[in-house]
Amino acid sequence: MMTEHQQILRQTEVVAQFLQKHGITGWASELHALADTTEEQLPVQQLKLKIRKMFGGMGSLNDTGIYIANSVVETRRANEQLAFLLSGLYKLVNEPLSKNETTSISFRQRVLNWLADLVQGQNTRQ
Repeated sequence: MMTEHQQILRQTEVVAQFLQKHGITGWASELHALADTTEEQLPVQQLKLKIRKMFGGMGSLNDTGIYIANSVVETRRANEQLAFLLSGLYKLVNEPLSKNETTSISFRQRVLNWLADLVQGQNTRQ
């Protein structure tokens, strides 16, 4: 089972890859940098704080939107996926991990792993 720190880093990397795929390089770079840290470099509480600060206010991470030219359906789908990924990250950095959440986090992690595989698979085809 992954530690809380590892789960946050994994989710951060998934969001970074998704943003990178859609050309949102500024936020992607910031998230990649965080995802590359170790717990010794950035303890879990500091990691959570850094990520929490990315949410809220004008120009924040949760203000990010994706536009795909000539495709309302793909634009909507990409933004729904982004909202799901961001909400997962936000929950990880705002809620303490408890034994009752283990199942839901495991399910969430499986979904995130699936999305990460999907994003990486699409990146290799481009």
